Amino acid sequence: MQCANLLDKAEGVKICDDEHLLKEAPKRKKRGAQRQRAWEDRTARVADKTQQLQDPWRQNSRENKEAEAERRLEKTRKRGRILPQDLEPAGLA
Repeated sequence: MQCANLLDKAEGVKICDDEHLLKEAPKRKKRGAQRQRAWEDRTARVADKTQQLQDPWRQNSRENKEAEAERRLEKTRKRGRILPQDLEPAGLA
């Protein structure tokens, strides 16, 4: 058996005969899977938290943009300009 192992090693074939390493391999694999699951959970939590923070910011930004556009329109109306939106309800457009 030992002679066969030495010949295989000389040819470059991987030899799996260390009992300690063979016992540890499944444990290592299990720990790696646990780490990967934990990392995936963390990335999901971070993405959710980022989304929760960005949603109100985007909504406020959108509202501010719309309010600014409306202020500009009111300013032009105040100065006497007639806008196409004002003509539609009267049936003139």
